[in-house]
Amino acid sequence: MLLLNEIKKFKNLRAFKYEEDWDSRDLYATHAILEAIHSDALKSLTIDVTFEDIFTRQEHDRLHISRFKNLEELIITVNNSESMYFNDKTLEAIARSCAKLTKLQIFGATSITDVGFIWVSKLPIESLSLSTVSISGKVLSHMKSLNELYCYGCHNINNENLTPLLETSLNIKKIEFWYCQAINAESLIDTLKKSPSHYLKVYTCSIIGGNKDFIESSHFRKVDNELSIKITRACLSPGNYGGSLCDDTYCSICSKQQSIYYIE
Repeated sequence: MLLLNEIKKFKNLRAFKYEEDWDSRDLYATHAILEAIHSDALKSLTIDVTFEDIFTRQEHDRLHISRFKNLEELIITVNNSESMYFNDKTLEAIARSCAKLTKLQIFGATSITDVGFIWVSKLPIESLSLSTVSISGKVLSHMKSLNELYCYGCHNINNENLTPLLETSLNIKKIEFWYCQAINAESLIDTLKKSPSHYLKVYTCSIIGGNKDFIESSHFRKVDNELSIKITRACLSPGNYGGSLCDDTYCSICSKQQSIYYIE
């Protein structure tokens, strides 16, 4: 109760981050804390207790996402056991309510698909970060304001459905692919050459499709007029579970000298 009273004092709270121990989480405490926020001023919300009834109206609701109409940044982490409740209807509710949303980050929501992201594509999203979700490049190509894309383990993204995004987007500046095994390295280079973006950085992990020697040869860089493309491999040596990026010439993790390749 003391915490709730303190939160209510901040009438112009612009950002709020709520993290809870999964072993002792309390859904109703989550509702109460979020309800205490002065929603008109809130611009950024980070939450890792994500149940469907927080975002979609039900009889027992104590909170609805429509309260945060001025939200610009939403960061969500979904516990695996709750992922079935965070689905396409959840994304629809977010899209209908948060018309000003420019940054969306969703980790662990395995039950959302292109159907839900069609709703998200109607928003002015500039930065999109996704982990282990089902989304295709075809839907991404409809996000005209997108300039940053991070995908970890998004296996539905491949060269064919990624092409429309890279060939048509004037705003995209940075893309990161990690463990997206349906992407072919050689084809990706060909597609990137066609990008109209003035400055595009692409980071990709070595766990992608294509010729093994090509993938493991580490760094690729192309400078063509104003377009700069950098594809950097991540070192997957034992102990480097986070997939740390090597620098341009030397890998501090595996202690191997790297080579620079220029793609003509």
